[in-house]
Amino acid sequence: MARLQIGHVFALALAQIRNHPLRVALTCIGVMVSVCCLVTVYLLTTGLDRKVSADFQHLGANTIKIQSNVYKALGRDRLKPLQVSQIALLEAIDGIEDIAYFGQVRPAKSSDIKLSFASTERYTRVNAISENFSYALHKLPISGRGLFAADEFSRQPVVLLSEEVATALGITADKLMLSAQLAADPTLVYLQDLPFEVVGILPGAEQDLTGANAGVYLSFAAAQLLSPQTPDVNFMFQLRHDVSRDVVLSQVRRALLQSFQTAPGEVADFIIDDAEALKQLSSQTIQLIRNVLLVVAFISLFIGCVGVVNVILSSVQERTQEFGIMRALGAKKSVIFWLVLAETLLMNAAAALVGLLLGYGLAIVIGFSALAQAEIALDLPFVLAVGAFTLVLSMICGVLPAIRACRISPVLAMQADS
Repeated sequence: MARLQIGHVFALALAQIRNHPLRVALTCIGVMVSVCCLVTVYLLTTGLDRKVSADFQHLGANTIKIQSNVYKALGRDRLKPLQVSQIALLEAIDGIEDIAYFGQVRPAKSSDIKLSFASTERYTRVNAISENFSYALHKLPISGRGLFAADEFSRQPVVLLSEEVATALGITADKLMLSAQLAADPTLVYLQDLPFEVVGILPGAEQDLTGANAGVYLSFAAAQLLSPQTPDVNFMFQLRHDVSRDVVLSQVRRALLQSFQTAPGEVADFIIDDAEALKQLSSQTIQLIRNVLLVVAFISLFIGCVGVVNVILSSVQERTQEFGIMRALGAKKSVIFWLVLAETLLMNAAAALVGLLLGYGLAIVIGFSALAQAEIALDLPFVLAVGAFTLVLSMICGVLPAIRACRISPVLAMQADS
């Protein structure tokens, strides 16, 4: 007994754990949940940050967005919305190209609109867009075509679908191509029970942080069929590389202020943002949220390990006679010390492993469903770091019960039993 190898010690610890499966499971729940939260939070925020970068990547650093100042709308001042006619002001400024505009179609009681195809129904965002929207935002149709000027006067209103929504409805590129060839059999979807012909599929998901993405795209004339309220217009355009960003944006701001007849000192009715600034702001926000949640998860992990220590201390008290007999048979204090420490390590290692697997699975499910199919990739260095931190914390927390166990006197243990 005095010369037990470390493998035998872990075998004895594993046997002790198997004798009390329910108590071990309840003891490890705190550590398991904490590790699960750590992995889920990190992978989700990392995947979301990656998705944000991808959303802004196709826009380019010189993309500028002008939108209504919603902060002014929250105050007492009346907000004057942007108008499609103001595109003429932007076209008159040198250094601006590829001007497009869009706006979300909002029914009276909801921000999303019911979309139906065959037996499938879902609610999705609908954007009214300009003719050059897909070209200006580098979202060329992957199937079919974009919007034409003639679509404004078409007897049968037409729409474009996002790739995500088309896949969910079962509308494939081949099906759309066949419908185009057979003009008598168009592919029809229903928005609020009104028929619209699908003429194209645009790449991307139905939502992004710029607001340009939607599940369904249609013309501003067709938008009037769904809602009498004119969509809030947003402008997006590109700056030429040979012009000064500050000079051009100053001209844009001055022209819009004059158009709105904004008084000196009055809050502007619009906000001018560029894609790079929006990307950095979004990444910083995600990183801040990640850090706060990780700190909370690490604190809960420490509390979970403290709970394990409390249970191990109680177990040591209950096994006083067992340790006393081992000492009487010649077991050294180091053997008992490592036996108790091994039990702590094995329990927390099992809890950490289960927590890692659950966290990875939960991150994939949430990332695919709630975050518009955000790409979740296993970060091996982070997983190994969490596992190593959990084991080190387990060793630190397991020292106290192990010291108390190895100090048990064989004589006192027998007296206590009698």
